[in-house]
Amino acid sequence: SEIRWLLEDVSRAHREDLMATGIALAGGTCRLRGIAGLMTGKLGIAASVVPNPAESVISGIGVVLQNPGRLRIDGGQFYATDQ
Repeated sequence: SEIRWLLEDVSRAHREDLMATGIALAGGTCRLRGIAGLMTGKLGIAASVVPNPAESVISGIGVVLQNPGRLRIDGGQFYATDQ
């Protein structure tokens, strides 16, 4: 699956962080009943749906648009930094 491929491509430090903290699921698809349990079972990493999953995507885009310096591109991967 694409998600498993993505997890294999992240650095060891990020993978360890994901294993420790789990995956936060956002977006409209999170409204599908049982999606967090399915992802946890398939990936072996705890997954949970964020509150207001559809709105959280828009909020995240707003943060990046207001603070474009927080968006980093590393080897084709996008991520937000704390600064």
